[in-house]
Amino acid sequence: MSSSTSYYDDPEFKRVLRRYEEACADGQHVYLDADDFADIVDYYLSRDRLDEADACVAYALTLHPDHTRLLVQLAKKYIDEGNIQEAQNVEASIHDAEDYNAKLLHAEILLYNFEFEKADSYLGESFTAPGDLEDIDDVLDVAALLLDYEQPKRAAAWLAKLKDLKFDRAYYYYLLSLCHLQSGRYDDSVAVANQCLDLDPYDGACWGVLASAQFEKQEYRKAVDSADYALAIWPQDASALRVKAKSLYELHDYAAVHEVLSSGLELHGSDVDFLLLDGMCLNALSRPEEALVRLKKAGSLSPGGSTDYLLDIYRQLAYAYSLLGDEAETLSCLEQVVRLGGDASLLDLQYVHNDFADGREQEALQRAAGLFDDGQADVSVRLHLTLVLSDYGYAEMASRMLERLENEDGIAGKGLYAYRAYVSRKLGHTREYLQFLEKACELSPDRARDLFQNVFPGLDPSQYVAAARKRMEEGDRDLE
Repeated sequence: MSSSTSYYDDPEFKRVLRRYEEACADGQHVYLDADDFADIVDYYLSRDRLDEADACVAYALTLHPDHTRLLVQLAKKYIDEGNIQEAQNVEASIHDAEDYNAKLLHAEILLYNFEFEKADSYLGESFTAPGDLEDIDDVLDVAALLLDYEQPKRAAAWLAKLKDLKFDRAYYYYLLSLCHLQSGRYDDSVAVANQCLDLDPYDGACWGVLASAQFEKQEYRKAVDSADYALAIWPQDASALRVKAKSLYELHDYAAVHEVLSSGLELHGSDVDFLLLDGMCLNALSRPEEALVRLKKAGSLSPGGSTDYLLDIYRQLAYAYSLLGDEAETLSCLEQVVRLGGDASLLDLQYVHNDFADGREQEALQRAAGLFDDGQADVSVRLHLTLVLSDYGYAEMASRMLERLENEDGIAGKGLYAYRAYVSRKLGHTREYLQFLEKACELSPDRARDLFQNVFPGLDPSQYVAAARKRMEEGDRDLE
């Protein structure tokens, strides 16, 4: 049923599903054909109703213990849980190894174990090129499996087997669009997704792929619109919720992101991506107490060994604690970042801030000079250092540092002029402030927004310079 949801709209399937669910609700036993049970499991899985799918397959196997399709579903449940040994044990209990579903299961176990070449060979031996339209589903199922394990080149090779057959099926274009997306060919992904949607405008999964491709193309407004179409078709779609939230985050609409993620977490409360992104939004909204709740839960659920997740979580925890003024916890989190292999210069930057805050100005200045001259320190850290110096009354020193950074490759795109505008404003240098602000809003509007959103609340960066000039014309120098 992977290639179409139309079967689930069939009156006979709805009748069987209703009979099963009414029996469950009344606590009654119900006997169905094994394939009917398997169809219900597939239906639940397609709707992300995992607990109901697990309960259904467990019950069905008490009635049909040797049914291949049900055993395959049980094995796939173990794969999804990361219990590959138990999945292999279930596979070993399947009597008909030549069954279509059993072959796909064996290939999936190989893919799970990163045996991609072996899986490719096995699939090639087990499924031949289609000779007619009846064989198309086999090829589509193989391609979908390969895409589940992010093997777009191999999936594309299977889809190419269909090029000589004349047919129009939305699912084919959906898979091809996903191939392009995973391969980084975002323009092609958008074009093919639109072909899919021309055939089936109610294909929620394809709207989700289109949204993802548009996000990668930095077309964030379009990505939000496409994600909304996907969610209108299937409100529980975690992928569409994620793309919508990430797109809104890039648009700096943090309140809207938080609203989307709050709804998402009601449906997917253990989704680490949702928890981390919501923590980031709450930090951006200056709501660190709430951010800590999200981030701590994300840390407790982070996949084992996922250093990237933990690095992001501890960085955001450090930021939340810094907003609360808790220097000890901020340092503790940054020390965790360093232990995990993250940038040690973040910790040094916090030491500079703490020295200033505790009145140790000479120690702070010495540490700041050393950090700026450290060839290992990331340029973003050195840029942020100039803000700390400016805020503690050393804008002249910060200005000299920024002048030295002027010749570094790519520095303009990293927000140099936004920092120069910030420091010039601190120094009261009107002409330089306006010049740098104009460049910042042109070359790095996101960084300009980060540094000046409190100066120009509610305005887009494209409006900052005009607003600053107007203030000055009205007698407000707009300088600190």
